[in-house]
Amino acid sequence: MNQSPELFNRIDDAPPLSEAAAGLIEVLCDDDMEAGEAASLLAGHPELADSMFHLARAIHADDPRVESESILNLMNQFSPSVCLEWAAAGAMRDWLAQPLRGFGMAKNDLLVHSLATGLGVEYVARECGLPRPPLAFLSGFTHDVGLWIGEFVMHLDFTPVFDLIHKQGIAVDEAERFVWGFDHSQTGARALSRWGFPVAVCEAARAHHQPGLAPENLKTLADLVHVADALSRMAGIGSGREGLSFHTSSDSEKRLGFTTHHAEMAVFRMHDGLEKLSGWLNANA
Repeated sequence: MNQSPELFNRIDDAPPLSEAAAGLIEVLCDDDMEAGEAASLLAGHPELADSMFHLARAIHADDPRVESESILNLMNQFSPSVCLEWAAAGAMRDWLAQPLRGFGMAKNDLLVHSLATGLGVEYVARECGLPRPPLAFLSGFTHDVGLWIGEFVMHLDFTPVFDLIHKQGIAVDEAERFVWGFDHSQTGARALSRWGFPVAVCEAARAHHQPGLAPENLKTLADLVHVADALSRMAGIGSGREGLSFHTSSDSEKRLGFTTHHAEMAVFRMHDGLEKLSGWLNANA
C-alpha cells in the first residue's frame, strides 16, 4: 500500500515534551556537556533525578558507585550523558504508562516493555563482551514510542494489522506497512526527531525491526535494540496483541556474536532489573 502523506503527517500533532524533558534532551545532545551543568539541570527536577538513581541501581546493582546520594557524584562516576539517559525515562514515563488498547496493552505494559528493552540493550552488550554504545539505554527505552504515537496522536486502527498477522503469520511491521504504508518504527523515529532526540536514538527506533537498514556507524546499536526488543517480547514482557509475531534477525545475532547462553542471562537480568524497579513503576500506578 502507498503511504498516505496526510495520515503520516498526523505525527506533527504530537504534543511537545515538557520543559524539563526538552532541556534534558538539549543538554544530552551537547558534546561539550559538563557534569556540573547536567547536575544543575536535574537538581531542579527531583522526579528526573529519582529516575536516574533508580535506573542506575537496577542496571549496576552490584556496583558500589550507585550508592551515592549525590547527583554530581553519580555523573562523575558514570558520565553525565549516561546519567541523563536514565533521567529521560522519568521524563517520558507518564506517556508510556498509558494503556494502548489498539495494541492490546494494559496500563504500564508499554512502559515495562520499554524499560526491559533499555535494560536489555545494556545487558546484551555486556554479555556479548561489547563496549557500551553511546545512548544505549535511551535507544532501547524509546524504540517503541511509535506505538504511543499511533494510538494517541495518529488514532490509527490496529484491527486490520492484526487480522493480517493472524491470517498470514507476518511480522507486525510488515503488516503495518501493508495496511498504512508505514510502520511504528518510522513514526517513532519521526516523533523523536521532532522532539530533538539525538540522531542515534532516532535511527535505532527507525531500524529496530530492520537493523540491517541502520547506518554502518550505528549498526551495533540497532542490532542491540533489535535483539533486546525480541528478548523482551519472547519473555512475555509487553508483547500485547503482537505476541510472538516478532521475527528476530539472524544477521544481528551473528554480528553481535549472540548465543542462547547470552539470551538466557540477559532475560534473567531483565527480570531482575524490573523487579528492582517495581517501586519506581508502582509510583506511577
